[in-house]
Amino acid sequence: MKNVEDFYPLSPMQEGMLYHTIYAPGSGAYVGQVSFKLKNVDLDAYKRAWRTMLERHQVLRTIFLWKDVKTPVQVVRREVELPCEQLDWRGLSPEEQKLELRAYRARERARGFDLTVAPLMRLAIMELDDAFHFVWSFHHLLLDGWSVSLLFSELSACYRAFAQGAEAPPLIPTRPYRDYIVWLHNQDAAAAEKFWRRELAGASVPTPVPARISPGETADVREKRQQIRLTAAELSALQAFARHHRVTVNTIAQGAWGLLLGYLAARPDVVFGVTVSGRPPGLEGVDSMIGMFINTQPVRTKMTPDDVLGSWLQSLQARQVESRHYEYCSLTQIQSWCGVARGARLYDSLFTFHNYPVERPPVGQGGGGALAGRGPGDFRSESQVAYPLEMEVMPTLDAAVLTLRYDSERVEALVVERVLSGFAALLRGAAGLGDAATVGELLEHLSADDRRRQELKEEVFEEAATKKLKGLKQGLRSRLRVSATGSQAES
Repeated sequence: MKNVEDFYPLSPMQEGMLYHTIYAPGSGAYVGQVSFKLKNVDLDAYKRAWRTMLERHQVLRTIFLWKDVKTPVQVVRREVELPCEQLDWRGLSPEEQKLELRAYRARERARGFDLTVAPLMRLAIMELDDAFHFVWSFHHLLLDGWSVSLLFSELSACYRAFAQGAEAPPLIPTRPYRDYIVWLHNQDAAAAEKFWRRELAGASVPTPVPARISPGETADVREKRQQIRLTAAELSALQAFARHHRVTVNTIAQGAWGLLLGYLAARPDVVFGVTVSGRPPGLEGVDSMIGMFINTQPVRTKMTPDDVLGSWLQSLQARQVESRHYEYCSLTQIQSWCGVARGARLYDSLFTFHNYPVERPPVGQGGGGALAGRGPGDFRSESQVAYPLEMEVMPTLDAAVLTLRYDSERVEALVVERVLSGFAALLRGAAGLGDAATVGELLEHLSADDRRRQELKEEVFEEAATKKLKGLKQGLRSRLRVSATGSQAES
């Protein structure tokens, strides 16, 4: 076949993405973007580094076919051209550049991709007065966040070499994505079904989140986000608590999210989605493979106020370890096994704990490029929110960033503020509890947080009311003086 290097089936996660992409054109679903600004860039070296990535990784040359075939198939092209658009934004003010960039990213997400034409990625270079802005758009059918980090690491190494006039550096050999597909088809589907049926028995109704409209209703997605940072001291205390109870910080954060949802919904048994790496530990070299492995799967938490917190978290972690053997199952498969109606959802919130480094632009020692500025707009990675509430935890060397992404058409900002504040209160509270502390004791931190926020609102309301009353009095005095002056003039 002409210009075809390989072809093979899709993973279950890819099949779900393909279905949603086909039936929601123009929605921007599953279009990822990385955007950053650099100074002192060698553009020829930069584009050559990208072409090297296209040659090295089959997934970047992959297309998807579903018409006139029995089952969807992904096809690897032998050769593809690097799609690169260059725009001249010199002369625009910083504010105009910001608006143009925002509009450009939105257009690129809405534009999406023709899944039958490779590559399913585009590069844009905007020339500014003293720097260049780069926007890389891609379809998540090809890559997950872990893979993007690996890709940018290789891209950086190649760019540095090319900018110095050298050839491509030696890179770690990676296995093709096809090997993962072969591994998938050798798994025991019956064992996976047995596990998920047992884990989710009786949990066919989603745990409600405080949304304006039900998930079945249609509404345009309007993503917004709020953030809270845990300080270095708070993160250190949480890590010490995790070590003491022989659990991970990820487990504590997942447990806190489950407790929060149960508190808000007044339910002792909740189900929420969690993002998993999907990289099977039994597949040699999987951590360095490039492709779509990430998956979203349900987590079920049952709790009573008398549960000892440490033991409860250890039990949650034990179930996490067991579920790792079945991370490859698609949500569609799991829901069908558990009796969830077709088209319905098992959960309406998603939890993600980032355990890979944030992908960075291709810069480094001797690379001829420098990240311009230090503001959040200088580097940005985006994907569209898929659930009413999506909690993300990003640990760094000296802090932890808690980001609550939400669909503003469904969830009010004040509700999001309460949810995010409550989540942070649980994490901070857990770190200060003793060995015998119970789930109920931890939940008391939520009640205290609600009271504190209510008192703050009352103070703000009282202050605003006082100011308004003072203004009304001043206005009344002014009108009375004017009236008195007018009466004197008439007499």
